[in-house]
Amino acid sequence: MAQIQYNYMDTGVQATTEGLKYAYGKGVAVVVMEPLKGGRLANPPKEALELMKASGINRSPVDWAFQFLWNRLEVSTVLNGMGSRRMIDENCASTDRSGINTLGDSEQEVLSKVADIYREKIRVSCTACNYCMPCPSSVNIPGNLALLNNLSTTSSRLRRLMVKRKYGSLKKIRWKD
Repeated sequence: MAQIQYNYMDTGVQATTEGLKYAYGKGVAVVVMEPLKGGRLANPPKEALELMKASGINRSPVDWAFQFLWNRLEVSTVLNGMGSRRMIDENCASTDRSGINTLGDSEQEVLSKVADIYREKIRVSCTACNYCMPCPSSVNIPGNLALLNNLSTTSSRLRRLMVKRKYGSLKKIRWKD
């Protein structure tokens, strides 16, 4: 088996869609991690949420992300962190409604446009590979870039407040010279 990061935003990183298909063609089961991109796909920007709603398909952002994955023949299973019984129930219900090749062209177009909206809002394309670490000035470079991107891609007031608080805590840190 192979474990890869894969979601409708990350089809061109790590193994990519081509790698996903290659593994499947070789009989390798593929386990998908980061189906919600660290929770970012659960709280889309306002424009993306409006596009999802305008599609006429009654589906939560989480369900959209899972349906993208379960639509693919090559995906064996999906790993997703869940923090409540409600999340477990929602994820199980989404899986019950899923199937290979069940997303139509119009649904795939919606996800493509939603991904474009996210990409327009992402300020810095950082994969958090940590190649820039350790920073000689003790700056958590990937962490700071993630905060910037989280702030620019979310429309959730609570999530924005949490990001701002996290940034505020970073500003108070005194670095050693």
